[in-house]
Amino acid sequence: MISPLEFISKYVTPNIRGLVAIELYERGYSQSKIASLLGVSQPMILKYLRAGRDKLLRQLESIGINRDEAMAIANSIALRLSESRIEALTTLALVELSILTRDIICNAYIRVTGISDACRVLSIYYEPRDPYIAEVEEAYKILSSIRGIADFIPEVGSNIVLAKPNARSIIDTIGYPGRIIKLDRSILAIGRPSYGGSRFMATIILEAMKIWSMFRAIIALKRNEKLLESAHSLNIEVCSIGPFKDPDSYFKELRLYLEKCGKPPRVIDDTGGPGLEPILYVLGVNALDASRVAKLIIENSLRL
Repeated sequence: MISPLEFISKYVTPNIRGLVAIELYERGYSQSKIASLLGVSQPMILKYLRAGRDKLLRQLESIGINRDEAMAIANSIALRLSESRIEALTTLALVELSILTRDIICNAYIRVTGISDACRVLSIYYEPRDPYIAEVEEAYKILSSIRGIADFIPEVGSNIVLAKPNARSIIDTIGYPGRIIKLDRSILAIGRPSYGGSRFMATIILEAMKIWSMFRAIIALKRNEKLLESAHSLNIEVCSIGPFKDPDSYFKELRLYLEKCGKPPRVIDDTGGPGLEPILYVLGVNALDASRVAKLIIENSLRL
């Protein structure tokens, strides 16, 4: 008898960990450093490298996890791991929960247990549909429907973050834990929206809410002149902020810049700074509103 959690730990997590190890190795990390970051032995890292990416992906595909999603998950965790081990571990945990709650391993779980209705056990992980999580998911559908959307995603990835009414902290916000990344000509959201899913963008919308309480949602787009021209041509209020000194002082300076904006902006033009990619942040009264404004600006830019 094998529980769903045992199934994940045996058939999913090791393969994802292996993909992360390969990603880090290709980025120049030594085997000993990778072993330290992942909390496994160096011989295990060598085993992952010898297995190769294709074998690990085939094993994940065999239990229902899409190859492209698996690669995107590994890339996201590798990126987070190079920044913060706790952020990487959080992302992995949320991905594992997402796999359980989306019912994508059902057929494989039946094969392993030998019980025809074993998927009934998985239903204990299905949570009641949270309206805020559902709203962010609907906003993602709008964003992903935009033609050529991959061209408008920042290099660091995008996200859709929604704050609950009267939100006071990051845990009162919902976002994708692994960000939204480019995937060929389309996009892919890593994991399901979760509370506290995006610390960086959550902090931005919380700061914005202190000044303009009507805005509770934010979406990140790649900064380019065409999008700015599009926003201006639509008479959408744009506020430019920056440049920032460095990542460490970003949030100290952010509030000061926002307070100088004057009229409530629909678009925050973040010009970036050393170690900070320039980004356009679209604000909305809710997640659906923000995604519709983003879609309007993007589609209008394609006509200019």
